[in-house]
Amino acid sequence: MFSWMYNYPAWEMGVLFAAGSVAGSLGGMFLVRPLFHRWIHGQDRTNEMVSLNIASFSVFYGILLGLVSVGVYADYSSTSDIVEREASTLAALYSDTGSLPEPHRTKLLTDLREYAKVTIKSDWPAQAKGLVPTGGTGRMTTYQADLAAVHPAEKADSIAYAEAFGQVEKLVELRANRLARVTAGTPDMLWWVLWIGAFLTIAIIWMLNMELHVHAILTAVLSMFLGIVIFLVAEMDKPFRGEGLVGPEAYVLVYTSLMNAR
Repeated sequence: MFSWMYNYPAWEMGVLFAAGSVAGSLGGMFLVRPLFHRWIHGQDRTNEMVSLNIASFSVFYGILLGLVSVGVYADYSSTSDIVEREASTLAALYSDTGSLPEPHRTKLLTDLREYAKVTIKSDWPAQAKGLVPTGGTGRMTTYQADLAAVHPAEKADSIAYAEAFGQVEKLVELRANRLARVTAGTPDMLWWVLWIGAFLTIAIIWMLNMELHVHAILTAVLSMFLGIVIFLVAEMDKPFRGEGLVGPEAYVLVYTSLMNAR
């Protein structure tokens, strides 16, 4: 639903969501305030009934928004953890590969360096555009083919081969998990419910009868908060998109500190 927002810096989108929410809510308030006052404030204690409705509705909407926020943050944390585990597995695989015999060792280490380089320079920019990258997959396939060509004769080489084989399986699994997160996100149906709920929350505030400047302040504060929270949920919902909350730093660290050292 928010694919367009990832084409711009996060701070600009945050300001846009906050300012847009305030402008829309205040515009709506000034538009419908005279109508609401004429329709529903012809009897006593109307404000009390509206306030009771606000309290009841806010509880249900707050629970929904809170659950969505927690769920999105949990997915974001899980994605970050997957990337860190993937990078650490790559480091372990590189170390195990370094124990294999020549002439295979040099070729396999080169394969892993190329895989890391392609993942950093090609895969992450593709993920930022919402595309599932394929460059690293080809490099990993090459490594697996070269590893299968190794036939260790010594016991120590066999142990290193078994360790490397186990690590490459783990790396492939973690990579698949990361790629699955590129296009995953909150369903559009749930986004519509959140937007409708936010609109109804502001619309109920419009029904209050109070001094204009107080009414405007209450409306602006609530709408700004809702706009910021919805923006934060949208930003964390796609941790690889745009500027990316989950970057390739873990991969870069492995590449610069371990692979370039050899």
